[in-house]
Amino acid sequence: MLKLLWIFSGDDYRIIASCDKLIKFKFALIGVVVIVIILLSLLSIQIAIESLFRSILIGFLIGGFFAAVLSVLYILLLQTLSPNLLPHIKPKTIENSRWLRYLFIVFIAVVVSKPIEYWIFKSDVTQITNHLKATNIAELIRSVHYAEERELDYIEKELNGNHLSNETRNKYVSMKNSINAQKEKKIIQATLLVKNSRYFVQGLNGLHEKRPIIWGITLLNALLFLLPILIKLSIPRSSEYMQEKMRIERDLVDENYALTKQQYTELFWKKHGRFVKLYETHLDPPYNTKRIEPEEKNLNQSDLVELIYKKK
Repeated sequence: MLKLLWIFSGDDYRIIASCDKLIKFKFALIGVVVIVIILLSLLSIQIAIESLFRSILIGFLIGGFFAAVLSVLYILLLQTLSPNLLPHIKPKTIENSRWLRYLFIVFIAVVVSKPIEYWIFKSDVTQITNHLKATNIAELIRSVHYAEERELDYIEKELNGNHLSNETRNKYVSMKNSINAQKEKKIIQATLLVKNSRYFVQGLNGLHEKRPIIWGITLLNALLFLLPILIKLSIPRSSEYMQEKMRIERDLVDENYALTKQQYTELFWKKHGRFVKLYETHLDPPYNTKRIEPEEKNLNQSDLVELIYKKK
């Protein structure tokens, strides 16, 4: 069970297994939080898809797929936000990209939180959407009446006159009945369309106005998504886990760099028959944090003269 939690933490469970109890507990806690986030993501997407397609099966299938994608993306972001243990220089662009990843995680948390808030306050959302539907239906009815009003008024005016023949009068009556029938049909169709709409986004917007407390739920969900990162950052670099991870990473980098240098020299020897070594510009390749400074010698006039005559 612990091994599974360590795997979900996004770090090397083999290193964690050899650490002390506190480190094991912290990574197990990260795994628990990640699993909770995955379940919340599944629930959230399932609610959203079901609200759109009105099918529990489709909501579960599509929700499961997108929840899996979201979970992999989150664990990947979690790994990229782990402390960099290798020697490196910190340019501002790296810090900016780190903050962008934090913001992206918060964005994911907000997206996941909204359908769950919709589900928690479903009774309030129903009241809001029913009010919106009633208002929209009334507006649609008024617009339909207004669209046909001018033509119906003209027909009524003609029918109230005494100059019409029976054939023409019957024609106007038929036109009036047809327009009224079309008007009733449009009203019924518009009413059914509005009633069958879920008003998912409109309901959420109205919920924000009616219950601003839901922003507190959004904030808690964002903190939950950031909690694994905060736990990781609480592990000191001097800890057994960080030291062992740094040793493994450095060994891997150093071995591959040494192999690259060897292949570089062998390639020149095979292709050109020359022994050429890779030129180093730093004292600590391949991390390149300490540049080799050129040696400076102060020479006098006699040294310059001697140098010139030697060249001749």
